[in-house]
Amino acid sequence: MTISKTDSMSVPLPQSDGSDHVFSPSAADRAKGPLSDCYASRMDFFSESMKLYSITGDMLAIVYSRDPSSSFAPRSDLSPQARLDMLDFNTVLRIDNSLRHWKETLPLCLQTRPTDSVVAEKDDPVIIRQANVLHLRYLQIRILLFRPILALLLTSEAYGLDSANGEYETSLSRDMGIPCAQRCINSALAMIDLVWAWRKENFPHFSIEPLPAWWFQTFFLYTASIVLIPARRFKALQGTASSASVNRCWHRALIMIEDLSQFCRSAKLCLTSLQLLNQEIMGETNSYSEPPNLSTWGDPTATTTLFPEVEFDQMPLDYSWIDSLPIDLSIGNDILAE
Repeated sequence: MTISKTDSMSVPLPQSDGSDHVFSPSAADRAKGPLSDCYASRMDFFSESMKLYSITGDMLAIVYSRDPSSSFAPRSDLSPQARLDMLDFNTVLRIDNSLRHWKETLPLCLQTRPTDSVVAEKDDPVIIRQANVLHLRYLQIRILLFRPILALLLTSEAYGLDSANGEYETSLSRDMGIPCAQRCINSALAMIDLVWAWRKENFPHFSIEPLPAWWFQTFFLYTASIVLIPARRFKALQGTASSASVNRCWHRALIMIEDLSQFCRSAKLCLTSLQLLNQEIMGETNSYSEPPNLSTWGDPTATTTLFPEVEFDQMPLDYSWIDSLPIDLSIGNDILAE
């Protein structure tokens, strides 16, 4: 039996009454303020997960709608620029504000922390894992929210000559879309950095792994890595990130996915898909060992941007694979059949 959205929204989420904390606070800690800011409740992770799932459901129903009346629905009769002009940016802003509010009101115990601040005797690995899981889910939603805009911007048809005198005239929708694409890339970089920093081998004293199960790690890493391929080619997508950090995250993601491929063929499929797509777009080989000098290695984007100076005849016409799963690509069935 399922529960309607109206009923699920009308029933309040459970709240901690202070009796279900994972461990008992001291008198000094009680004097610091509300316990929810200092100690994890068994209800906190559940409640925050439900809030995030609600935002996820809202985002998927709208941004990935197939309803022809939706501005996000695929339209073969419209050019990418026309679709970008019609896009409901107010909806994107509303969902992004919901995500920002969720993150700002997250209990302190479930917020991510620097790995060098972890004290083995004091920090509970269960709480650290819960915090990492929530933050990875949050970053995943941000990638999915902004990814369709990234895909539209990457289509060469969205970069036509708008004025009769041959000069490029930037549309407002494109100017609004580029920061969205940059947020997609920044979320992908943050996701890869988080998984890299909290790998199990970095915390041998933990009783449990500080990251979600391996299949979730594969899913998160693939989702983040696939949007880094165009980011490595077009500098305007990188925003405040450097080419070195984008390249570093790309190679680290491939290293981690290869490590995960020992568990199942689907991780191998993700790895092969990323390598082939990267080779097609960047013209690079499938080598992914971390280079010695990331500040200068493998940066073919030195003169290529999303701005009018780019040579459009060298730009791939179809970036729809950004929204694809590995099984949707032509190599999927071949690898699974091995």
